[in-house]
Amino acid sequence: QNRAGMLDEALEVIAGLWAGRKFSYQGEHYRIKAVTFLPRPVQRPRIPIWVGGGWPRKSVVARACRCDGACFYKVLPDGRHAMMEPADFRELRASVARLRTARTPFDIATGGVTDADKPDQTRAHLLSLAEAGVTWWAEFGELISGSGALRKRIAQGPPRLEPLRRRSS
Repeated sequence: QNRAGMLDEALEVIAGLWAGRKFSYQGEHYRIKAVTFLPRPVQRPRIPIWVGGGWPRKSVVARACRCDGACFYKVLPDGRHAMMEPADFRELRASVARLRTARTPFDIATGGVTDADKPDQTRAHLLSLAEAGVTWWAEFGELISGSGALRKRIAQGPPRLEPLRRRSS
């Protein structure tokens, strides 16, 4: 509870500082006296902020809706964590559409391990996520397997999401 309050205030502070004009803040956790943070970020209205946390916790979803994106993990009823599935991302996208008031883009990021030797399987998996609303994918092969899979994926280049076109002879 305390960490959530601190994060909410910190997000307000960051947005206030990035405005590029004199900023003061008096909250439960943070206090700032008249400071101007320069140079102001080039991005408008500010640098995009993606919120991480546990899906489907309502407070986490509400926090993400006040920002520019989400990078969530799934919390199972018994408290364990799991990878989010396309159905979870569709439900998240629907929640964002219902709760978010900003008209700026909203990203949904996820990641995992794909097999560089199975491009059709990889394409099908990533397309199912994209169709469910995922806008960013991060490859974690090396972090998880330590087998050189990430280096192989990088050397191969990003997976192609569009169907391969057959060449006519």
